[in-house]
Amino acid sequence: MKNQILNLTEDEQDEVVKRYYNNEPISNIIDDFNLDLHPKQLFMNLPPEVLNESCGMCGEVLIRKRLPRNNANAIGDYRKYCSKCKHTEERFCYCQHCRRKEEIEDWDEESLNNPEMTDVWLQQNKKKRINIHSLSLKDEIYLAVMLIKYSFKNSNYRRPLIVFTDAFAPTDKFSLKIIDRLYKRNIIAIYHRAEDEFPEIKDYNRSNFAYSTRNIYWSVNVESDFYNSSEMINRLLNPKELCEKDYLKMLQLWKRIALHELIEYYNFNAQKFFKMNNKIKKKTKKELFKMLDCYSVAEIYSIINKATNSTLRHQAVKKTSKNDVSKKINQEIQSIGKKVKVKNLKFKKHIRNKECPESTLSKFFFEKVIKIGDAGFYERPSIDWIKK
Repeated sequence: MKNQILNLTEDEQDEVVKRYYNNEPISNIIDDFNLDLHPKQLFMNLPPEVLNESCGMCGEVLIRKRLPRNNANAIGDYRKYCSKCKHTEERFCYCQHCRRKEEIEDWDEESLNNPEMTDVWLQQNKKKRINIHSLSLKDEIYLAVMLIKYSFKNSNYRRPLIVFTDAFAPTDKFSLKIIDRLYKRNIIAIYHRAEDEFPEIKDYNRSNFAYSTRNIYWSVNVESDFYNSSEMINRLLNPKELCEKDYLKMLQLWKRIALHELIEYYNFNAQKFFKMNNKIKKKTKKELFKMLDCYSVAEIYSIINKATNSTLRHQAVKKTSKNDVSKKINQEIQSIGKKVKVKNLKFKKHIRNKECPESTLSKFFFEKVIKIGDAGFYERPSIDWIKK
């Protein structure tokens, strides 16, 4: 049911709130404003309280759920949160900003023993430009998304990854791997202004410097014998029709994007319901990937929800620790994955969660490359869809 109070004018909403807290009979308020509500529903439909405070992440106004009248000590979730990005200053926050921050920190921590993954190196000699015609289709897609996401108007360099609050790819780890791939293949290069960005000297004698991948300014490092810059950009942003030899590779990329969308949703659920950054296990990733042979991302959302609900019930009965909760939710998904192999199970298709919005990579791939739009989320990955 839609919130009927929100359909009233702003002045009428204020009047409803005022009369509610003045202890007027709820039935009178409902009758006066022609609300089709049960008296117990009025409080639940009250608009949130708008606070004279701004969000520390995006600057929008903070709001919070209203307290019931005559019960200032009511139990419930009455935290202040952002009206736009849903950020809260509480210890556990699962807004998009905080999820990205945690993903970046986890990626950095995971890569401490592998400097090649966390740092990009700048040598004194300039990188040779790569001919755009030698790029693989996958690299063309990744570069196109980078152009869409990071380009300044009238500029040939890209902004750092860290300045963005929305998603390049479904998970930040995937985003960083894409950039690392483009850099190692010389398709992008460090923009010369980066020399002023306080590099960490790794080997002074060899003039080697290291930069954090997510802080750097990037420059496109491709050229063409036939196209000028505008024509190259147009070619990348408007991919040619796929041919048969592309189908299998595009199916693999579809599955990879889908897997990271599922990991994103898994992480979101872990933070929302268990207040923890629950790292997904390798076995769970494998099961989710196998499920994509039978189900769409929208259907596997249902499987993740089923595993989450089962874990919540288990936690309520057993009073389990966070470590046990982490094991349980992974075990539940793995268990469902094994049942899928022997039973033709059906799952409801869920809509995309608004807290896990479509990434730029997903949108470009499904709309511009394989041209199936929302079917990329709601349908099982298959070559038949790509051929359409």
